[in-house]
Amino acid sequence: MSNIPNSAMPKAKQHDPDAAPKASTKKKADRAETLTDRASAAADAATAAVKANPKTALAIGATLVAGIAAAVAGPAVLAKAKDDPKKGKATKPKAK
Repeated sequence: MSNIPNSAMPKAKQHDPDAAPKASTKKKADRAETLTDRASAAADAATAAVKANPKTALAIGATLVAGIAAAVAGPAVLAKAKDDPKKGKATKPKAK
């Protein structure tokens, strides 16, 4: 147990271990509205960041496109290599 007095930690609260957790009074519609508001605020912040730093936004976009291309092309390359009949076989040099 801590020896720090409550006066040194004014935001610390005493917790009753026997107390039942409070039920949420928010309705589902309120939560959905809150999520919508949060998404809108995040989109507004992203738009402001893009307007303030267009070169950085282009670099981030290019990185995302490259990552998506690698994610799509990677399995295709592996599948093609798997179907290749020469895979895994050592080729012998031709004798003159």
